[in-house]
Amino acid sequence: MFASALFSGCASVSKTPASATERSRSDNQGLSFIPVIHPAVKIAENLKGVPYRYGGVTPKGFDCSGLVHYAYHKAGIKIPRTTRDLYRVSRRLPIEQAKPGDLLFFKINSRKLSHVGLYAGNGRFIHASTGQNRVADGSLEDPYWRDRLIGIGRLPVDRM
Repeated sequence: MFASALFSGCASVSKTPASATERSRSDNQGLSFIPVIHPAVKIAENLKGVPYRYGGVTPKGFDCSGLVHYAYHKAGIKIPRTTRDLYRVSRRLPIEQAKPGDLLFFKINSRKLSHVGLYAGNGRFIHASTGQNRVADGSLEDPYWRDRLIGIGRLPVDRM
Protein backbone atom coordinates (compact mmCIF):
# COMPACT_ATOMS: atom_id res chain seq x y z
CA MET A 1 0.00 0.00 0.00
CA PHE A 2 2.75 2.48 1.01
CA ALA A 3 4.85 2.15 -2.12
CA SER A 4 2.01 1.57 -4.53
CA ALA A 5 0.41 4.86 -3.56
CA LEU A 6 3.66 6.81 -3.65
CA PHE A 7 5.22 5.21 -6.69
CA SER A 8 2.19 4.83 -8.94
CA GLY A 9 3.60 7.33 -11.44
CA CYS A 10 7.17 6.02 -11.57
CA ALA A 11 8.67 3.99 -14.38
CA SER A 12 9.45 0.35 -13.98
CA VAL A 13 11.71 -2.07 -15.74
CA SER A 14 9.32 -4.97 -15.35
CA LYS A 15 8.22 -6.77 -18.50
CA THR A 16 4.67 -5.51 -18.10
CA PRO A 17 4.59 -1.71 -18.33
CA ALA A 18 3.03 -0.31 -15.20
CA SER A 19 3.43 3.41 -15.59
CA ALA A 20 3.02 6.20 -18.05
CA THR A 21 6.77 6.70 -18.49
CA GLU A 22 7.29 3.09 -19.49
CA ARG A 23 4.46 2.87 -22.02
CA SER A 24 4.99 4.22 -25.49
CA ARG A 25 3.94 7.85 -25.51
CA SER A 26 2.61 10.02 -28.26
CA ASP A 27 3.17 13.69 -28.76
CA ASN A 28 0.51 16.05 -30.08
CA GLN A 29 1.26 14.94 -33.64
CA GLY A 30 0.73 11.23 -32.96
CA LEU A 31 4.43 10.25 -33.06
CA SER A 32 5.39 7.37 -30.76
CA PHE A 33 8.41 7.43 -28.51
CA ILE A 34 10.28 4.43 -27.18
CA PRO A 35 10.44 4.44 -23.37
CA VAL A 36 13.83 5.16 -21.82
CA ILE A 37 15.08 2.89 -19.03
CA HIS A 38 18.01 4.22 -17.01
CA PRO A 39 21.09 2.38 -18.32
CA ALA A 40 22.44 1.64 -14.83
CA VAL A 41 19.15 -0.05 -13.91
CA LYS A 42 19.30 -2.16 -17.05
CA ILE A 43 22.84 -3.24 -16.21
CA ALA A 44 21.96 -4.03 -12.57
CA GLU A 45 18.93 -6.05 -13.70
CA ASN A 46 21.28 -8.29 -15.67
CA LEU A 47 23.43 -8.86 -12.59
CA LYS A 48 20.69 -10.39 -10.44
CA GLY A 49 21.93 -13.64 -8.94
CA VAL A 50 25.60 -12.58 -8.73
CA PRO A 51 26.94 -13.48 -5.26
CA TYR A 52 27.26 -10.95 -2.44
CA ARG A 53 30.89 -10.25 -1.57
CA TYR A 54 31.97 -7.65 0.98
CA GLY A 55 34.07 -5.06 -0.89
CA GLY A 56 33.14 -6.68 -4.22
CA VAL A 57 33.08 -4.53 -7.34
CA THR A 58 32.97 -7.11 -10.16
CA PRO A 59 30.52 -9.69 -11.51
CA LYS A 60 32.39 -12.24 -9.40
CA GLY A 61 30.73 -10.62 -6.38
CA PHE A 62 29.35 -7.25 -5.22
CA ASP A 63 28.66 -5.38 -2.04
CA CYS A 64 25.85 -2.81 -2.16
CA SER A 65 27.85 0.23 -3.22
CA GLY A 66 30.05 -1.90 -5.47
CA LEU A 67 26.97 -2.93 -7.44
CA VAL A 68 25.77 0.68 -7.82
CA HIS A 69 29.27 1.85 -8.77
CA TYR A 70 29.71 -0.94 -11.31
CA ALA A 71 26.30 -0.39 -12.96
CA TYR A 72 26.86 3.36 -13.32
CA HIS A 73 30.46 2.86 -14.50
CA LYS A 74 29.34 0.39 -17.20
CA ALA A 75 26.72 2.95 -18.23
CA GLY A 76 29.55 5.46 -18.75
CA ILE A 77 28.78 7.57 -15.69
CA LYS A 78 31.37 8.43 -13.04
CA ILE A 79 30.15 8.21 -9.44
CA PRO A 80 31.79 7.72 -6.03
CA ARG A 81 32.47 4.19 -4.80
CA THR A 82 31.21 4.13 -1.18
CA THR A 83 27.71 4.38 0.25
CA ARG A 84 28.77 7.35 2.38
CA ASP A 85 30.20 9.25 -0.59
CA LEU A 86 27.17 8.44 -2.75
CA TYR A 87 24.93 9.84 -0.02
CA ARG A 88 27.12 12.92 0.36
CA VAL A 89 27.08 13.87 -3.34
CA SER A 90 23.48 12.98 -4.15
CA ARG A 91 20.63 15.47 -3.98
CA ARG A 92 17.88 14.45 -1.56
CA LEU A 93 14.42 13.97 -3.06
CA PRO A 94 10.96 13.37 -1.68
CA ILE A 95 9.89 9.79 -2.20
CA GLU A 96 7.20 10.84 -4.67
CA GLN A 97 9.88 12.15 -7.06
CA ALA A 98 11.99 8.97 -7.17
CA LYS A 99 12.82 7.80 -10.68
CA PRO A 100 14.62 4.70 -11.93
CA GLY A 101 18.34 5.23 -11.46
CA ASP A 102 17.96 7.15 -8.19
CA LEU A 103 19.57 5.73 -5.07
CA LEU A 104 17.80 4.46 -1.98
CA PHE A 105 19.73 4.76 1.28
CA PHE A 106 19.08 2.62 4.34
CA LYS A 107 20.16 2.25 7.97
CA ILE A 108 20.49 -1.41 8.88
CA ASN A 109 21.19 -2.53 12.48
CA SER A 110 22.85 0.73 13.48
CA ARG A 111 22.47 4.46 13.67
CA LYS A 112 24.61 5.09 10.63
CA LEU A 113 24.01 4.86 6.92
CA SER A 114 24.83 1.31 5.90
CA HIS A 115 23.14 0.22 2.67
CA VAL A 116 22.33 1.52 -0.82
CA GLY A 117 20.12 0.18 -3.59
CA LEU A 118 19.34 1.28 -7.13
CA TYR A 119 15.72 2.32 -7.61
CA ALA A 120 14.08 0.47 -10.51
CA GLY A 121 10.53 1.89 -10.35
CA ASN A 122 7.19 0.96 -8.82
CA GLY A 123 8.67 0.71 -5.32
CA ARG A 124 11.21 -1.88 -6.47
CA PHE A 125 14.98 -1.65 -6.16
CA ILE A 126 18.02 -3.76 -6.99
CA HIS A 127 20.72 -4.29 -4.39
CA ALA A 128 23.49 -6.60 -3.29
CA SER A 129 21.68 -8.33 -0.44
CA THR A 130 23.54 -9.87 2.48
CA GLY A 131 20.30 -11.59 3.54
CA GLN A 132 19.89 -13.31 0.17
CA ASN A 133 23.67 -13.48 -0.35
CA ARG A 134 23.27 -12.24 -3.94
CA VAL A 135 22.20 -9.33 -6.12
CA ALA A 136 18.41 -9.31 -5.85
CA ASP A 137 15.22 -7.28 -6.02
CA GLY A 138 13.89 -5.50 -2.97
CA SER A 139 10.56 -3.80 -2.41
CA LEU A 140 9.62 -0.71 -0.44
CA GLU A 141 6.30 -2.41 0.23
CA ASP A 142 8.25 -4.80 2.46
CA PRO A 143 8.10 -3.30 5.99
CA TYR A 144 11.73 -4.29 6.60
CA TRP A 145 12.98 -1.98 3.84
CA ARG A 146 10.33 0.70 4.21
CA ASP A 147 11.15 1.15 7.92
CA ARG A 148 14.89 1.43 7.25
CA LEU A 149 14.77 3.85 4.31
CA ILE A 150 16.46 7.11 5.31
CA GLY A 151 16.73 8.92 2.00
CA ILE A 152 16.44 8.98 -1.74
CA GLY A 153 19.20 10.62 -3.71
CA ARG A 154 19.71 11.68 -7.29
CA LEU A 155 23.28 11.76 -8.51
CA PRO A 156 24.78 14.60 -10.47
CA VAL A 157 26.15 12.62 -13.38
CA ASP A 158 29.42 13.19 -15.13
CA ARG A 159 29.83 11.13 -18.29
CA MET A 160 33.21 9.44 -18.67
